[in-house]
Amino acid sequence: MKIWGPANSTSEGTVVEGPASLSMLLMMDSQIRENWAAVYQAPTERILHTILVSIVVICLAVSAWGQPGKSASWEERAMLPSRDLIWGSIVVTDDDSCCEEAKLLALESGADAALIESLRERAYRYGPVLWLKLEGNHSLKIVDPRPSNDPLCLPANVCRRHYLAAWWPTHQYYVVDVGLYEGRMTYLVSARDGRTSKVFAPPVLSPNGRYAVAWDPSPAYGNGLQLIDLSGKTPRMFDITTSPSCPGTKKQLGIRPTAVWLDETRLKFEGKPLFDSDDPDAKQIIQVVDGKPEWVC
Repeated sequence: MKIWGPANSTSEGTVVEGPASLSMLLMMDSQIRENWAAVYQAPTERILHTILVSIVVICLAVSAWGQPGKSASWEERAMLPSRDLIWGSIVVTDDDSCCEEAKLLALESGADAALIESLRERAYRYGPVLWLKLEGNHSLKIVDPRPSNDPLCLPANVCRRHYLAAWWPTHQYYVVDVGLYEGRMTYLVSARDGRTSKVFAPPVLSPNGRYAVAWDPSPAYGNGLQLIDLSGKTPRMFDITTSPSCPGTKKQLGIRPTAVWLDETRLKFEGKPLFDSDDPDAKQIIQVVDGKPEWVC
């Protein structure tokens, strides 16, 4: 078994070899919580540790996302579970087949319980562990270090909760929504090899499944808008940083909250504008041209 993620009271990560089991993962989760509690008993240690962890997180972010001032390429946003960190999440890959025994057990209630119930052959949750089936008698487990709403959880980088949001059988992707202390992100986990891609929010598939759109319009901590090309072995992400601007349109400061596909290459944004002063009749349509998104009028 290999474990990647925050180790004890640091965020540098650890690798643990040995047999895997749900009981071991739960023990590990309990130990993580005890270690965090111990670290923050003393105010001085708490402050120093927060500073040190912040430095480590910044260094990891720079190394993982490219040089400062440059956007990360889509290849840099997808990784196999073979590094110390999967964007701050504890990820476990194992040579066991998920859910053969667990499917006989009762499910815990939760935000993803109904979906997991419909996928008992390939997904299961036990406490802080989300267990997903991979090809070839392999499995992947994601462990919540601490709940995202834990008031004692510091630094905020480790406060998260992973929910199974969707299963795309055609693409063989699990969609895992990651709730953070502030904000969110989403993982696309390949059932073939566990390769994990990070996107802005749970994506909405186009009618033919070639593309998807990830749109997080949260005013304070939203990630923004992203087009995802699913035609290759690894998803390709295109961040959309421009805004619609059609001739004759009145004031338009924001993009509407709901993305709806019109056909295989066009999508529009519906719903109440973020700002009351925005023109409710303004066209907000994106078309994919030569594999890239463009605003059209």
